[in-house]
Amino acid sequence: MQPAAEHPAVFGGLESTFAWKARDADGSVCSGTMTAVSRDDVANRLRSDGRFVISIRDSASGTLQVAPTGQFRPRMKRSDTIGFFRQLSVMLSAGVSISEALDATVQQAVDSGRRSFLASIQEEVESGDPFSSVLARRPRVFPLAIISLIKAAEATGSLDSMSRRAAEHLEKERRVIRQVKTALTYPAFMGIAGFSIIVTLLLLVLPRFASIYEARSATLPTPTKMLLGTSEFMREAWWWYLPAAAVLFAILGLWFRTESARRSIEAVMLRLPVIRQVILGAMVSRWTRTLAILSSAGVNLVDAVSILRVGTSSPLQQDLWDDVEASIRDGRTLSSSLDGSPVIPPGVSAMVAAGERSGRLSEVLETMADASEEDLDGIVKRTTSLLEPAMIVLLGLLVGFIALAMLMPIFGMSRVVSG
Repeated sequence: MQPAAEHPAVFGGLESTFAWKARDADGSVCSGTMTAVSRDDVANRLRSDGRFVISIRDSASGTLQVAPTGQFRPRMKRSDTIGFFRQLSVMLSAGVSISEALDATVQQAVDSGRRSFLASIQEEVESGDPFSSVLARRPRVFPLAIISLIKAAEATGSLDSMSRRAAEHLEKERRVIRQVKTALTYPAFMGIAGFSIIVTLLLLVLPRFASIYEARSATLPTPTKMLLGTSEFMREAWWWYLPAAAVLFAILGLWFRTESARRSIEAVMLRLPVIRQVILGAMVSRWTRTLAILSSAGVNLVDAVSILRVGTSSPLQQDLWDDVEASIRDGRTLSSSLDGSPVIPPGVSAMVAAGERSGRLSEVLETMADASEEDLDGIVKRTTSLLEPAMIVLLGLLVGFIALAMLMPIFGMSRVVSG
C-alpha cells in the first residue's frame, strides 16, 4: 500500500475518482465509480448505504496481475495460514476493506509462491466472488470447517471476529498435532537408531571377529553361530533379499493407501493401551473444538457433523459421523447418537447431553476440547517418561547380547591357553 502522502487522493486535499465493488444486503455484487478525497471516504459512504465493501481502487491505477490459479501448487504452511487469518482479523477490525486487507497480506509475503497464491485470492475476491467460495477452491490449505466458519461470517457480517476464531482454531489444532507427533517421535527415533546399530555390528564388526575365530579354530557357542549365520546371509545374499524387500515395501505402500488397510491399522492401534489414549485424546479434542466453533457460528448440527465426516481421513471416524448424521436426521440428540461408539470415550456423551439440556452446547464442547488437550499433554509426558528408559534398556539388551555372543569364543580360547 502507498503512503498517504504519496497518494493522489490525499495529497493536497484533491479529490480523485475511485472504482469500487461491494455486496448488497441481498448478496448481489455491484460496482461503480465515486469521486472522493480518499478510499476511507468511499468506504464510509458505501457502508452507510448498507453495502459490504469488496474493493476500492484508484481508477487510474492498473489491475493486479497474477498468475492463474491452476498454474502453481501452493505450499502454505499451517503457521502461514494462521498468520493470514490473524492479519485479516486485525485489519478488518480496524475498518479496512477485505480487498485492502488481502492486498496487505500480499505485500508482506516474503516467498514469491506464497505471494502469488495470496494475490490470486485477492484477484478472485475483487472480481466479486464471496471470500468463502474463494477459500473453498483451495481445500489443501483451508479446511472445510474454516470455510464454513467464513461463510457463516459473511452471512452475519462478523468476518473480523470469525477470522480471529479461525486463527485460534487452527493454532489449537496444530498444538494437538504437535502433541501426537511428540508422543511418536521418540520411539521411532530409538527404533531407527537401534536397527542401524545392530546392522552395523552384524555387517562390519562381526566379520572381523569371525576371522579371529577361524584362525584360532575356536569352538563357537550357539548364540555366536546364529549371529555369524545372520551376518553371512546379510553380506552374501543381498542380491535377492534387497529386491524382494523393495517389492514387499512397494506392495505394502499400495496396500496402505486402501481403506481396508487404514481400517486394519486403526483397529490395531486402538487395541494398544497407551497409543489408544493418545489417539482418542487427539480425536476428541479435534472434533469437540470443531463442533464448538461451528455451532457458535450458527452452523446447524447436521451440516456441522457432515463437515466433521468430510474433514477426517479416518475410516472409523467417518463411520461414526455417518451414523451420527443419520441418527440426528431421525430426530435423536447428538449425545444419544454418540452412545455406544468404540471411538467415543466414556463420559463424553454425558457431558454433551448436559450441554444440550442447558442450551450451551458450544460452550460445553469448547470446555471439553480444552480439557482433552490438557489430558493429552499429560498422557504424552507420561508416555515419553516411560518409553525413554524402556527403549534404552531394550536397546542395551540387544547390543549386549551381540557383544556377549562375539566375546564368548574369545573367553573359551583364553581358558584353553591358560589351561
